[in-house]
Amino acid sequence: PHDALAQMLDGGRRVSPVVDAGRVVGTLSTGDFLRELSYGTSRAGREVVVDHLEKAAESLDSDASLEQAFAAIAGNTKPIVIVQGDFPLGALTSASLAFARVQQFARRQRGAACAERTVGQLLQSLPTVAPGRSLAEAASLMVEHQLDALAVASQSAHLLGVLTEEHILRALLEYER
Repeated sequence: PHDALAQMLDGGRRVSPVVDAGRVVGTLSTGDFLRELSYGTSRAGREVVVDHLEKAAESLDSDASLEQAFAAIAGNTKPIVIVQGDFPLGALTSASLAFARVQQFARRQRGAACAERTVGQLLQSLPTVAPGRSLAEAASLMVEHQLDALAVASQSAHLLGVLTEEHILRALLEYER
C-alpha cells in the first residue's frame, strides 16, 4: 500500500488500477487511503492539522459565480478559500469546481431551469476544520463530504490556511515508512 500511494501521489493520480497477472482486478483510490486514515488507528492520523496546512493561495467572496471561481483558480494548483466577509466558508479546488460545473450542465441538458449558482451556495453545507483537530478527523470530514480540501479556521473564524488530501496522504506516507 505504501508504494502504491507513493506512486499515485508522485504521478498526480487519484485512482490507480490493481493488476494481478496482467489483469485488472480492481482500483485503489486516494479516497481509500483517506477512509482508512479516518479510522484513527494510524500514527499519522493522530497528527494535528496545524502541522500540515499551507497558507491559502487566494480567497474569493461567497457571492462569486462558478465562472468567476474558475477564472480565479485557473492555472493555480492550490485551492481557493471561499469567504463571506472575513469568515471562511470552505475551500474549493479546480476538481471540485469542475464537478459542480458538470452537475449544472447536466441539469440544463435535462431541461431543468437552473439559475447560476454562487460558490457560497455550493459550500452551504461544507465544513471547515480547527487547527488542533487530528488528521484522522480531517480525513473523516473529507470522506464524509467528498472533499479534497478543507479550510482551516481558528475558533474566532480567522482563516489559517488550507489542508488538502495530498497533505494528509503525504503525512501518512511519512509515518508509515
